[in-house]
Amino acid sequence: MGFNSPLINVEVKDSLDESAMIDTAFVEIHIQDDSNSIIEGTLISEDDNISNTQLYSYSAYFDVNSNMFDFGIVVSAPSYHSFVTKDISFQTNSSCGADNTVNYTVYLCPLGTSCL
Repeated sequence: MGFNSPLINVEVKDSLDESAMIDTAFVEIHIQDDSNSIIEGTLISEDDNISNTQLYSYSAYFDVNSNMFDFGIVVSAPSYHSFVTKDISFQTNSSCGADNTVNYTVYLCPLGTSCL
């Protein structure tokens, strides 16, 4: 048994109602390396039988030819302010059976509100 392919799950929630998942978001993972590739997250709206994806999150495999890299996340959705973060470090764990899943939660603020 090898290690799991590196994967990210991004949960997108309403900042005023943390139980409200936003299913209309656009999620991009920006790989900060020489390629500067962009990976689009796919909404997991039903069980996909993949053990390391999270239901109601936007998931994407890191398609990177490096064991260590930085990445950023850009999230936008209709009627919400956008979210951007960068310089998140990741290192693949190549140990037998290692889980290489990153779970990240993003809170979006509805337009026209103060949301902290």
